[in-house]
Amino acid sequence: MPVRLNPPAPARPAGGWNRLSLNAHMWQEDDPQCALRPRSYPTFTESQNTFRARWGGFGDCIRPGGDCRSCPLLQAREVMPLNAPAVLVRVETVYVGDMFTTRPVDRLWLTLGPEDMSFHEREPWTWERLTRLEGWQVGARYRDAASPGLWLHRTAYAVAPHVEVHTRSWPSMTRHAFLVGGTRAALLTCSGRCRHDSGELLNAIGHFAPEEPDDGTLAVKVWRVPVPAGPRGRRRLVPGSDHVALAEDDRPIARLSFDGSRWSEQQIAGAWAALLEHTA
Repeated sequence: MPVRLNPPAPARPAGGWNRLSLNAHMWQEDDPQCALRPRSYPTFTESQNTFRARWGGFGDCIRPGGDCRSCPLLQAREVMPLNAPAVLVRVETVYVGDMFTTRPVDRLWLTLGPEDMSFHEREPWTWERLTRLEGWQVGARYRDAASPGLWLHRTAYAVAPHVEVHTRSWPSMTRHAFLVGGTRAALLTCSGRCRHDSGELLNAIGHFAPEEPDDGTLAVKVWRVPVPAGPRGRRRLVPGSDHVALAEDDRPIARLSFDGSRWSEQQIAGAWAALLEHTA
């Protein structure tokens, strides 16, 4: 994946050099740039596939004479602070510098949607930080009376910002505890070896975990929650009072238990669907 963007070679004007063209050439910025440091929406879209990126509009390379493969920007990651299936990023352009060096700079504000107008209370982001998000897909552009923006859509590769997953393994089973602020919100017990992918199922279940769990009793009867649709083959869901088990040919594969009183039917149904989708 190319990330170092070298400036184009200066071309001699068709009519030869004169004072104006020579001065323009002398003041041209010719430092290499980095395709992982976009400064605008067009360069942000180019950074999603750096084969399309061209010099101009990106931040400077932080290792002009170094090896890109050891650059820390390749390993830099950001976590979306909002736990939502879709996030509207509003773009606010401000001008910085003095009267001779004024330039536009974009401030990005993460919101829960068009009605979320308290975004100025949050920390502003940059295009560069947005590039470092993992598990989020770029959606359509957006514009209303407040500002322009764009949508980001969450996938199962995105971690839940409010959840920590603690895993313990034994020869006969593996347990994944979903903790929110130190309180357990759910427990996934896999029989034998785990049949799910490395992290997608844990991320997807975490997306539905309550953000403020408690030690109360589950208020929702799990067996009353409608079973989600989807391909199952020889697998079937077996709901209980506070858990759901996934079985294959009557052999247990996994069991997902829900803790506390803050779970809703929609959250439980979403966790069920994730269990079906991401378990082989």
